[in-house]
Amino acid sequence: MADLERLYQNRGTEKAMEILAKATKLAKDSPDIHKLDLQRELDIGYSESVIVLDWLADTHEIEMGISEHLIRQGRKYAHNHPFPSLSDMTEKLGVGETRAQLVMQALQKRGIIRIKPDFAFERTGRMTSFAGFIRQLKVIGKKYDGRCEPWLLKRLMFVDPLTAMRLAQYGEEFLGFTWKERSRELM
Repeated sequence: MADLERLYQNRGTEKAMEILAKATKLAKDSPDIHKLDLQRELDIGYSESVIVLDWLADTHEIEMGISEHLIRQGRKYAHNHPFPSLSDMTEKLGVGETRAQLVMQALQKRGIIRIKPDFAFERTGRMTSFAGFIRQLKVIGKKYDGRCEPWLLKRLMFVDPLTAMRLAQYGEEFLGFTWKERSRELM
């Protein structure tokens, strides 16, 4: 529900409540509503439509599906993060609780994780090796013009801050990548 707080901060309490009420009415009229429908009908942007759609799914107003891209991101999170958890995956992927649970169930079907009785989960295989991290780092460096800042790696690879810093330093020293800006808090 942290994303819902962003909606309240961006729009104000009255406007956010109005948006959510209109979205609930739209969901009752059309249960298969999509982000683009919300953007058009409510006159909101993409990120706000994602927040509203997640809220509708979390309150069981609509049935939510997940994309293959989201499943790939969940797999990357499960392999790269040292201690994966549902709440952390929800935050890192930027999705609502319902979509995170659907991702978790899809990952279990594919044999990547095992869901425990307390609804936590664990990897069935090993965590990504150092060579695997370097391969991911090279792909990111190529895509982002040789950049490898820790905040970028943390966001794209779903690693903890210490691992992101180490990988960024390795990328700078051994792969020739650069940091566009150096944040004081990461130094």
